[in-house]
Amino acid sequence: MTYVNPPIGKGTPVPGPLKPMMAIPTTAGTGSETTGVTIFDYWRWEPRPGIASRACGPSADHRPQQHPTMPKMVAACTGWTS
Repeated sequence: MTYVNPPIGKGTPVPGPLKPMMAIPTTAGTGSETTGVTIFDYWRWEPRPGIASRACGPSADHRPQQHPTMPKMVAACTGWTS
């Protein structure tokens, strides 16, 4: 709860980069998985709490140049169309 946004948490800034994480979109389009906002479900609260910090973003992301070499099933699962 230290880093969760107020009024639910303390809103303390994330002290630095997190462990490396690669973002792979599940659908083609918004790129929301590359933002620095983390929203999570916690059964006690509505609306869902979140943490907003550039440190929460991925250290690597999926590049469009990789689409032509993707297996067809991977492309289908990510919503990519050529």
